[in-house]
Amino acid sequence: MSNAKPVTTTKKKYGKIETVCEIYDLNKNTWRKKAAKGDFPGIVRRRGERRLYVNLEVFDRWFRGSEGSIEEVSE
Repeated sequence: MSNAKPVTTTKKKYGKIETVCEIYDLNKNTWRKKAAKGDFPGIVRRRGERRLYVNLEVFDRWFRGSEGSIEEVSE
């Protein structure tokens, strides 16, 4: 008998532009420019940082045809 807890998987909620490009097989340079301009939803800008992250769930819905929104997160 084992007392091991069941393994649970967690889904990543945010990713870098590079991660999104790898998942969807997109051109990194083009999508970095689009992200900087705010041309697609799911972009997360953290205060005090230049890096952009993407809410993967929002981006996926938009990429597949639904709309999302751009959000700003302060942490």
